[in-house]
Amino acid sequence: MNQYISRRDVLRAGAATVGTGVAGGLAGCEQAEQFTGGEDDADAEPADETETESGTDSDTGGTVAQYWTWLPQPDAFDTGHYSFESIDYGVVRDHESEFNPEVYDSYADKALFSELELAFADLDHGIEIGPASETSPAIVTGSFSADDIADRLTELGYAEGPTVGEYSVYGGDAEIGVTDGTLVYAENAAADYVRTLIRTRNGELTRYTATSADMTSLVERFGSETFVYGSTNDAYTEAEHDPEGGQFAGQVGIGWGDTVRGETTSVEIAILFETVADVDMDAISQYTDSDLFAAYDSVSSAQDGRTAVVSGIVPTDELYS
Repeated sequence: MNQYISRRDVLRAGAATVGTGVAGGLAGCEQAEQFTGGEDDADAEPADETETESGTDSDTGGTVAQYWTWLPQPDAFDTGHYSFESIDYGVVRDHESEFNPEVYDSYADKALFSELELAFADLDHGIEIGPASETSPAIVTGSFSADDIADRLTELGYAEGPTVGEYSVYGGDAEIGVTDGTLVYAENAAADYVRTLIRTRNGELTRYTATSADMTSLVERFGSETFVYGSTNDAYTEAEHDPEGGQFAGQVGIGWGDTVRGETTSVEIAILFETVADVDMDAISQYTDSDLFAAYDSVSSAQDGRTAVVSGIVPTDELYS
């Protein structure tokens, strides 16, 4: 198959996406003295944003419901499309006993958290943004002090660079921006992703939803679920059509929201097509009849405009296993 990453790929990766994307660690800090950072572009044009169901520009914090406010237009990453994933750490903690232990540990035990001396019990949400590059920016929110993080970064040899809004930014091999309760992390300090994410969150740069009706369609559907994923792509061709693998001709995006309810998790998958006419519910039935849904109960599908919506229930201990 092509560059497409299916739900199966993401679920099997589990901790390799948002679960451990923030866990790149802080090794290589010997380069911290080279960190100078980039000055903000005062002439940048603010985003022409419209309100969506997920939140407004005046909202504060970095909750899962606000994940869309962190997503810059793809040009910021020199790509046409990228994916994101967000997780509600609080719900994961509340249902620790229902998860496969290895899956739970992949979220709770991460190098970045331990190196910054962040307790998983104090973390609220995580958001990973996966541009087509070698780095994976991430946002983590919770109950922690910017001063404590700054002190720890200094101990690790990080150097402070120019501030961005209310964020202090530190760099070495990695780059970290921090304010009380929110940490922004990117593995590659030279890419300037941390500043891009912060300025996008602050409404200074254009967001994905301002330039992509497809991404807007996805984020308006999901917000408060435990796990949320979304990505867009160029429309797949007939040659790329693979219903049993979860890829369809005319598809331009996919998103899902997984809500952990205890021993079971409710799943909703939205497969977005270029036009209403592209939606092939027979192909969707091939998808839901495939082995991908072997562990699911109450699987159903329906068309909603140019979106095919698949719903089901899966045992939580099978989720991301």
